[in-house]
Amino acid sequence: MKLSLKADIALVLVTFFWGIGFPIVKFALESIGPLYQIAFRFFIAGILLSIIFYKKLLSMDKSILKPAFLLSVLLYVTYVFAIVGIKYTTSSKASFLCCLAVIFVPIIGYIINRTKIKSNTFIGILICLVGLFLMTYSPTGFNLNSGDVLCLLGSIAFALQIIFTEKYVKDFDTTLLAILQMYFVGFIGFAVAFVFESFPVNVTSKSLYSLLFMAILCTALSFWIQTTCQKFTSSTHVAIIFTTEPVFGALASWLLLGENIGIRGIIGGVLIIGAMIISEVEIPFLKR
Repeated sequence: MKLSLKADIALVLVTFFWGIGFPIVKFALESIGPLYQIAFRFFIAGILLSIIFYKKLLSMDKSILKPAFLLSVLLYVTYVFAIVGIKYTTSSKASFLCCLAVIFVPIIGYIINRTKIKSNTFIGILICLVGLFLMTYSPTGFNLNSGDVLCLLGSIAFALQIIFTEKYVKDFDTTLLAILQMYFVGFIGFAVAFVFESFPVNVTSKSLYSLLFMAILCTALSFWIQTTCQKFTSSTHVAIIFTTEPVFGALASWLLLGENIGIRGIIGGVLIIGAMIISEVEIPFLKR
């Protein structure tokens, strides 16, 4: 099996955990504020990865600190917008809007790096847009609220994070980048939360278990996989794969929260998966 295919499969697993994470965030928000939630989640993830890969930390070169910090800032902004935004919208809709990074990655990548957009990728993006439209539109319109706008801004920040990750994994150890990001986001998170949010005292068991689920699977494991796998695929392709996240998010929201996406949502989900396949398969008459 080619390394690129293995990377794709691993990244789909990441989107599965992230998709489930949207309704899980709702549970954690019952007694843990969004800012402290981010701080604890990433700091716990950093500790877990440090225990597993402690030998790499012992041989770390300080030159990696600057790129890791930049990626951390983008990651923190992504999560602030997403988790605060999800308080004011449904988890299924939030997962769709946060997925719009697939549109911004190739556009920003072209602006910054002059990276050409392949024909099959472009068609995949268009199909993905149709899928996202069906999943978010209702007969009364889009009705974007403040939560929706924040989730949209989060997708722009995540697009930048994906692009810069692709750049830095070529020159730095991917595991160290992942670990340092966890710690930096955690430290930034605690500093910001201390100023703007009350420390969670009466934490329910549901919130605690939800936080641990997100720290272990949605953060420590998922970001280590993302950072490692981006060595073997492009940022645009990663963004296309991540469009499967709202499909998993919608399914989890339906099972755990009772949110119903309807027939439009189902058709949209099928189109999103189709978009990922089209962007992966090289179609002869579209090659350039």
